Amino acid sequence: MSTVLLSNKKRKNIELLSSSLHKYNFKSYRAYNPNTLNEYIETGSFDIVLVPTRAGIGYEKRENCYFFS
Repeated sequence: MSTVLLSNKKRKNIELLSSSLHKYNFKSYRAYNPNTLNEYIETGSFDIVLVPTRAGIGYEKRENCYFFS
């Protein structure tokens, strides 16, 4: 099971991304403070990072996680 981090900046976008998780077979997620994103990336305590943007969902590999933007 992958652990997914979601940005909590925009509730509406989080809900949209949450509804899309099944498409990527991600089962769980937790919120993070966008101001501490780098700290989360350094710890490597998660598999996926989701960040809502106007452009929708995309991703790139960043060390031991995926960053969605």
